[in-house]
Amino acid sequence: MNNQIVLRRSVAVMLSAITTSIIMVMFAMIQVHDLFMEHKKLVAEIENDGRQLAAVLATTAAPILANIVMSHDALLNTNIDPLLLQRILENVRTSRVHDLLVLDRQGNMLAQSDPNHPPPIFLDHPMVQKAITTRRLVLEHIEGAFKLRFVSPLFGGYSSRLPQQDISGLLYFELHYAEDHFEAVASLWRHLFWSTLFLLMVLGLNVGMIRKIVIIPLKVLERQAVHLGNGDLSARSDLENDPGVGNELRHLSKVFNQMAAQLQSMNAFLKNAKERAEAEVAERIQIQNRLQDALGLSEKVYNTVNVGILAYRADTGQCIVANEISGALIGASREQVMKQNFREILSWQRCGLLNMAELTLSTHQDQKAEVWVSPTSFGKHVWLNVFFSTFTQHGIEHLLFVMDNITERKKMEDTLREEYEKNRRFMDIMDDIDAYIYIKDRQRCYQYANRKTLDLFGCSAETLLGKRDEHFFSSQSSLDRLAAVDRRVLELGESTVEEMMVDPRSINEVRIYLEAKRPIFDHNNDIWGLSGVSTDITRQKRIEATLRENEQKLTEAKELAERANHAKGAFLATMSHEIRSPMNVVLGMSEVLLETELNPEQRRLIQIMHRSGKALLAVINDVLDFSRIESGRFVIVDAPFSPRHIVEETSSLMQIAAEEKGLTLNVDVSSQIPETIMGDDGRVRQILINLLGNAIKFTDRGRVHVTLALHAREPGMLEFRVTDTGIGIAPDQLNRIFEHFTQADSGISRRYGGTGLGLAISKRLVALMGGEIVVESTIGQGSTFSFTLPVRPVKPSETPAVAMTLDPKSRVSTRSLRILLAEDTEENQIIFDVYLKNTPHQLVIVNDGLEAVAQVKKETFDLVLMDIQMPNMDGYAATHAIRQWEQQNGLPPLIIIALSAHADIEKSAESLAVGCDLHLTKPISKKDLLTTLQKFADSI
Repeated sequence: MNNQIVLRRSVAVMLSAITTSIIMVMFAMIQVHDLFMEHKKLVAEIENDGRQLAAVLATTAAPILANIVMSHDALLNTNIDPLLLQRILENVRTSRVHDLLVLDRQGNMLAQSDPNHPPPIFLDHPMVQKAITTRRLVLEHIEGAFKLRFVSPLFGGYSSRLPQQDISGLLYFELHYAEDHFEAVASLWRHLFWSTLFLLMVLGLNVGMIRKIVIIPLKVLERQAVHLGNGDLSARSDLENDPGVGNELRHLSKVFNQMAAQLQSMNAFLKNAKERAEAEVAERIQIQNRLQDALGLSEKVYNTVNVGILAYRADTGQCIVANEISGALIGASREQVMKQNFREILSWQRCGLLNMAELTLSTHQDQKAEVWVSPTSFGKHVWLNVFFSTFTQHGIEHLLFVMDNITERKKMEDTLREEYEKNRRFMDIMDDIDAYIYIKDRQRCYQYANRKTLDLFGCSAETLLGKRDEHFFSSQSSLDRLAAVDRRVLELGESTVEEMMVDPRSINEVRIYLEAKRPIFDHNNDIWGLSGVSTDITRQKRIEATLRENEQKLTEAKELAERANHAKGAFLATMSHEIRSPMNVVLGMSEVLLETELNPEQRRLIQIMHRSGKALLAVINDVLDFSRIESGRFVIVDAPFSPRHIVEETSSLMQIAAEEKGLTLNVDVSSQIPETIMGDDGRVRQILINLLGNAIKFTDRGRVHVTLALHAREPGMLEFRVTDTGIGIAPDQLNRIFEHFTQADSGISRRYGGTGLGLAISKRLVALMGGEIVVESTIGQGSTFSFTLPVRPVKPSETPAVAMTLDPKSRVSTRSLRILLAEDTEENQIIFDVYLKNTPHQLVIVNDGLEAVAQVKKETFDLVLMDIQMPNMDGYAATHAIRQWEQQNGLPPLIIIALSAHADIEKSAESLAVGCDLHLTKPISKKDLLTTLQKFADSI
């Protein structure tokens, strides 16, 4: 709709200009027509006067001329005075009538009104010939001279001596009308000239205006539309900022730019979506290929594995899968097994296999057992370890039947059992030995263990029989080590003595054992199994390790910790610098944008961006604080401050956040609180902001209450208390919430966000300041966080610091500062330039320290904003050079403010040490910058 309105207005402007031009052209045409008609009228009047004059002269001169013609000698033999015609012509000549001539038939001049003037016409003149030929009056307009020429034949009819129709002579005269009509015509021409000139000026102005206001902008928009149509979505028009273009076309240009931006964003989104879709398709193809490979591998595996695998449809009992070994286990071929359903294949057994299958289908619970299968028409006696389970495929329930031939194992178990009985007395002796003694078969299943081993495993001899290490040890690494040694003994026949670190389930602790294993051979001299003797040497090994490595480990641990802390500190400082630099641009731009006129959606999006940037900055500050605390580099400031002011200021700061959630924020400060105490007001404020922020974040309705009072049970201590009606904390989580990177519940982080560092930092800060922080909470009712601080009176020599609360919007310095900005990043240059726009300050920008020093020497400045990290010459070197130049020339020191993305206290101290007056850490808000400039402007 807005586009249609803009187009209609543009068309209306064009039509108005064209209509005006058409009207003026018509007006000019009317004037030209009037002038032409007036001129035509004047000429007609003059022609009429000439005709009348010609008739009068012809009537007068014809008789005279006829008599002359009739004379044989025209001038000598007539009785008529030849000067008569001369006098008649002289009398007729006036200011309008000139050059009157009378010619005879031979072209001789008989009379002339002005004898001194040469005759203007002779017999061979075209007008004369035309008058003789046509026998009529002939006239000719001489436009440039404003006169008419007349040639009239004189006939003999005027005399009785000549025939009536014979031409006796010719009359010629000129009729001038310049003196009478020139002014009128000239006036008309002047009027026409100025009218035409005015018309051309107006028409040119209209054409120029139309071209500038409509045609050129439309061509610009047309080119932009062509670019957009050709796929160049980066094309933009700058008409929206051109004051010489109409509002409608500026708005239309803005709409075009917005449309191009939206198309560009949509195109990028579609491109990303296409790339993601292509990646997903490629990934699915890879997965499909892997699945096909896995299916092929699975088929090979289940056909080669030494375990029978059968699968049946539960509804029809039809066999759909049977590997090669499944038929062999029950003495049949795979084809015979495939032809029978599971009820037929299992019904002939009396060992309960069919009942187990039916029970599995009805309860959907796995069933397993060791069964003795009786012989069949195509089978033989075997021991089977059977397993039944169910699965669903394509919506159809299936029965899975897995069986393993354990006949040989059973035979071996029987043999061992017999041997065990024979050697019972020997086993009793083994039970009295203070070592772990055991025997395993070739499948690594325990067949014997003495009493000490059974006590370690926490089982009886019967329970132990047939079990493997997986039942008695926890970690996979332990199982892998035990299996590797067992395979060496069972497969290679080696005797081994190994120190093994394993973790028995019964003690849930990693122990060190000295294990000796040797192979056991049967009567055929084949390896039947292994025997093992193990002694717990954990205590001895620990003592040895402690005595041998204690000093070295302590040294290495100390060096490692120092290197780790140094690396971590350097890493965090570097990351803080790299994040703060672009964050200065993000927060600065969003702050400036919020001061402009925005629609609600734009304001909401920019506010989200600004809040997110500040949240990220808070996370960075938390991580840096925690790192400093852990490394012991955190410094607590000891200065006078007002605890009452801190509580009221912090509560006022958090009031907006509480109101946005519909919460009531109450503040109660006891009148017994001392007005000023010694401590670190910044860290107290940081703790209160964290506790209040958490209370507001985790409270959806109700109130948040802040109190400050003297501690009831500990004299000389202040108690800050923050109470909310929020979600509360579970009792088992109360001790965990003060751990770093920890929240009460994993879902808390997903729902409410946060790093889990705030309370950990608060606890460390309170401890560093000599206090304690505690929490009380009930799920669903709320929480109360309180911390104490010692009341340390202010020394008489110290006075409390007064915080500057200047609001740049409320008071702008009337003093104009000439400021030099040394900054190598273009984005930061733009931010400071925008910050200082609409202020009385003048800003000059240079790109590095060398340019800053040169500019200070060349021009006069009130203040320098000096970035620390720059190419060619950094801010510290530039500051040192400026201070040295000032001392050499006896100049007063220039105010230099250091700017850095490093948030370390060491950096601030280093800035002051090289000669800077102040150190500001990026990101720097507009308010903080203007407040700082105001402070120095007032001091200059």
